[in-house]
Amino acid sequence: MIELVIFQRSAVRLFRWCRWLLYYLYANVSNLALKTLNHLNEEGEALALQDDLTTHPTLALMRRILADAQITAARA
Repeated sequence: MIELVIFQRSAVRLFRWCRWLLYYLYANVSNLALKTLNHLNEEGEALALQDDLTTHPTLALMRRILADAQITAARA
């Protein structure tokens, strides 16, 4: 019976540690992705100003992804 209690405690600790690790990784990856999208958006706007490519489909898609990510981050 004692072994079962020790195993349960170890399993709970492992679960908590894994949950914290996944949250930490998710938060950092999300933050990095937002920074990267912001940087790409700034570069895209600079290119659009230089080349007058405001309707480029890749830039439009990137802006939609960035807007969705910012809305999601604001809700969190």
